[in-house]
Amino acid sequence: MAKLIRTVILLRLTGLVAPLALWQFLSWIGILHPVFAPPPTKVLIRALLLPGEAASHFAITLGEIAVALILGSVGGVAIGVVLAQASRIDSVLGPVIWFVYAAPVVAFTTFFVVFLGVGPAVPVSLGVLSGIVFVIASTRDGVRQIGDELIKVGRVFGASRSELALRIIVPAAIPMIMAGMRVGVGRMLVGVIVGEFFASGGGLGFLIIKYGYELDMERVYAAVVWIVLVSLALNGVFGRVERIFDAWRTH
Repeated sequence: MAKLIRTVILLRLTGLVAPLALWQFLSWIGILHPVFAPPPTKVLIRALLLPGEAASHFAITLGEIAVALILGSVGGVAIGVVLAQASRIDSVLGPVIWFVYAAPVVAFTTFFVVFLGVGPAVPVSLGVLSGIVFVIASTRDGVRQIGDELIKVGRVFGASRSELALRIIVPAAIPMIMAGMRVGVGRMLVGVIVGEFFASGGGLGFLIIKYGYELDMERVYAAVVWIVLVSLALNGVFGRVERIFDAWRTH
């Protein structure tokens, strides 16, 4: 088992290091232009310096992601519970949800800019819209898998609809909800960054556009590195939580 784990880690490191080594080599022999494709060593050095240079932009992006995550999670769970228990509402809203899922997030940018103006509300809204569909779908499916006996027991003890939802339905569906949130958080991050591209005065997405106009590609790639790291961190946290609840469900 330990040997298998070491092999997997080695393969993953190889998959990460090999492209960077090739990039570094092509930059060294002059095939890649240093302005448009600076060597990875310079990019990594710049990435280490970027948080100190642009701390406020990091704070803006992390704050917008946090707000989008809270709104998308709470709203997605609430809508998912309603859709699972009301088939007529599900029939009406279902196509709308799948339309949002299939449509590219950038298509909604103009809509939000017109109604919300330029500012943090646009990245947050795009983040919520990008990820909430996954939370809705997983919550709806999770609630539908709950046995009728569990709900009947709650009704026998006089639980109201809100008490059924908060104390029985949602806790029983938590493993499925967490699975949807793990997928949705990555999409929320993408939505926030896209919103910062077009309708924000700060954040990592704004920095990418700003540095791109200035042809400062070292800082562009450095910002991308940090976006990837934030995405990996969020995915790791939610993946861990998902495994905890999955074990709780199956044992």
